[in-house]
Amino acid sequence: MDISKAKRYNQTVIIGIFLFTVLNGAIRKWFIDNASINAVFAFLQIPILFVFLFLKSNSSSTKINLNILIIYVLYLIATAFNPLSPGIYHATSGIIIHLGFWLALTLYITKRDNFEIDYLFKLILIVIAAEIILGIMQYASPKDSFINRYAIVAQEDETEIGLNIATVGDAVRISGTFSYIAGYVSFILFLQLFNFSLFYNPKIRKEIPIYLSFFIIMLSFLTGSRACTLFVVVSSSSFFLWQYKGFKELKLRKYLIQFLLLLIINTGLSDPLNINNAIENSYNNFNRRLEDNAEEGEGRLILPFQRILNNEFPNKLLGNGLAISYPAIVALKGTSQVAIDHWVQDDEISRILLEGGYVLLLLKITLMVVLIHHLKINKIFSTVVFSIVFLYFPLSTNIYNSVFFLLGIIYLDQSIIKFNEDHRLASG
Repeated sequence: MDISKAKRYNQTVIIGIFLFTVLNGAIRKWFIDNASINAVFAFLQIPILFVFLFLKSNSSSTKINLNILIIYVLYLIATAFNPLSPGIYHATSGIIIHLGFWLALTLYITKRDNFEIDYLFKLILIVIAAEIILGIMQYASPKDSFINRYAIVAQEDETEIGLNIATVGDAVRISGTFSYIAGYVSFILFLQLFNFSLFYNPKIRKEIPIYLSFFIIMLSFLTGSRACTLFVVVSSSSFFLWQYKGFKELKLRKYLIQFLLLLIINTGLSDPLNINNAIENSYNNFNRRLEDNAEEGEGRLILPFQRILNNEFPNKLLGNGLAISYPAIVALKGTSQVAIDHWVQDDEISRILLEGGYVLLLLKITLMVVLIHHLKINKIFSTVVFSIVFLYFPLSTNIYNSVFFLLGIIYLDQSIIKFNEDHRLASG
């Protein structure tokens, strides 16, 4: 196949995945009020990363050792049919949810020579602008307003927080076009990595990603998510410490002064843009949530490490069967007594240990290390980012996390590749 055609095809696939993930929730919560159809849209989102199997490659594609992926897949299959597993539905679902992200990232690395991201730039900017504006509008609107609806999969199903609109302080926790809060938090994973990529785009003035960074921090407050705020702050620090070499040339003091002048002028004009009020309210409400849930927050922060060091689940080495703690399949087909006795909700490490034991955890970590090695992103920065996501953003049961983190990694990796190629050509 002609390389340009292959790139165009892969670009179309990526656009399709991106738009479907962004608009899926919007369709379900604003346009289709039918539980059966909504369930179909929700189901179609789950295996979407397997579309990467159909991406085109060429003879110059990156060669990587696939042994660890093969071992990982074989172990997933063996664990899926663990005698303790409740049935075939759990087995099949378990393979899908535990394999999707890692398979897609591997396939991207082997086929990344056939990607062209420049054509995605304007589309992504439009989506980002729409999500930011919508998020701010939702935050400022009452919780019973039309734009603050959540998608309801079934009439009496509250697996996606159903009828209970979450709040942070006296404001709504924003969800954007997504079916529930976690979708918007996942989108910020992508937004943050996309923003980092702008530093490598010679057509973009450097103040744009710097100003966008302020909006991303504000959005993380608006979501009320502690994990999201942790990711934004730590990844930003790590990016400028280890990834971006032009940090000293940024003249951050100049941009900070410009931003402060904007706030001063805006304040002098009685805050017509409502910027000051939004920043103050978002921080105060987020801080109030931290104080009200301080003990719970600290518990969630250290829980993954506690689980690793003190695994209280039965069958510690090999686990108790895949998908036995996956809410969607549990709601449809029930689960095992082990899962009922040791139920885990949103903690990825606990779910890995419960379902696949220490062996599954070790395989995932090994696979992560191997894939980080093949990315063009700085290894220390990658390790920090992947570690935070691995610990605090479920990649198995939250498909939004998997899709947006993957697309963010792809966009940043491609931006760095193009930047390095342009520099190599310029230097002769």
